[in-house]
Amino acid sequence: MIDKPTTCGFCSCGCALYVEPANSRVTALCPSTNHPVSTGRLCFKGWNAIPGLMGADRLRAPLIRKGELLESVSWDEA
Repeated sequence: MIDKPTTCGFCSCGCALYVEPANSRVTALCPSTNHPVSTGRLCFKGWNAIPGLMGADRLRAPLIRKGELLESVSWDEA
């Protein structure tokens, strides 16, 4: 069941959508039909948001450059 309302953040339009979370992951999404911007539709970026949110290459912590390397640091240090 897709039941968690949210806003797409991949552009400045702010389309409303619903996501289906399972085990701390987004497994599905669908556009809100009663939102004045999205009106039941999403753009290419919105429909493809799941890989951007859940992809293996997504940054999990802030990085600081130390010399030529990027090192993972705490949010407080960043």
